[in-house]
Amino acid sequence: MLRNGQYVLGVGNRINSFSIVVDPKEKMTTETKSVMRESCSMIIYKIGDLPLYLAVGWKIPAIGGGRNKTFVFVRRENDLEIPDNNL
Repeated sequence: MLRNGQYVLGVGNRINSFSIVVDPKEKMTTETKSVMRESCSMIIYKIGDLPLYLAVGWKIPAIGGGRNKTFVFVRRENDLEIPDNNL
């Protein structure tokens, strides 16, 4: 979860630092690592000076099992509730 430039992670997980504001014209990547059997994460970015947020989430199962699941949402500042049934 990301709020006001801070992030909260589970035990044993690590994420590279990143900016909370995304410039829509620039390509950007980040990397996460997990020591758990599966990884489930979500990052929320503010899009430039617009009242919009980009939410990207993913769930990666243990090696050799299941399928990767992802979701991407763009939400207005007043409507940040993201459905939890996508992962």
